[in-house]
Amino acid sequence: HLHIVKYLIEEKHCNPSCQDANKVTPLYLASLSGHLHIVNYLTLDKQCDPVVRDNNNLIPLHVAALNGHYDVVRYLISELNCDPNTQSWKQSRTPLHYAAQEGHLHIVKYLIEEKHCNPSCQDANKVTPLYLTSMNGHLHIVRYLTVDKHCDPAVRNDENVTPLHTAALNGHYDVVRYLISELNCDPNTQGWKLRTPLHNAAQEGHFHIVKYLI
Repeated sequence: HLHIVKYLIEEKHCNPSCQDANKVTPLYLASLSGHLHIVNYLTLDKQCDPVVRDNNNLIPLHVAALNGHYDVVRYLISELNCDPNTQSWKQSRTPLHYAAQEGHLHIVKYLIEEKHCNPSCQDANKVTPLYLTSMNGHLHIVRYLTVDKHCDPAVRNDENVTPLHTAALNGHYDVVRYLISELNCDPNTQGWKLRTPLHNAAQEGHFHIVKYLI
């Protein structure tokens, strides 16, 4: 609602950089919801800082990538020079982690192919974009990262868990089948506490994956 935003700032002199109890700004929320026209107004007309962090140590670029707002992501990076590799302070996750996690292939490709982000980047817990996208069942991104970008499907996080383990745990049959049948991941690979993908699938009641593995 740009007309209301302008009225509150320009006529009622509200602070365009005001923060709520969680240090969230209007710019953060406009980025989260994909309102590029308001992002543009707040950053260009009102000089709001695009890298102010909230209490979770996220900036507008992180939440725009998380929520799939390609135009906002591109604007923040290309026009405002936000660092495409900027990390959240606690987990050290990048916009690429968040875009992959939520299945936004167009943003993943933009960050890797145009901004040269490392497709195999790891966060503070050694979690990769491939791990996160496998965890959430985004097969199209799993394919892109492993086939086009040659990401290693057997890389482990700091709990010794692979993409195959987390895909099985979360019931993503297509990803499990792809990792094993197409990428030759070991179906008996052991992870946290020596658990296999079968342990994880059985634990969560994913019968179709249990049958496939057995």
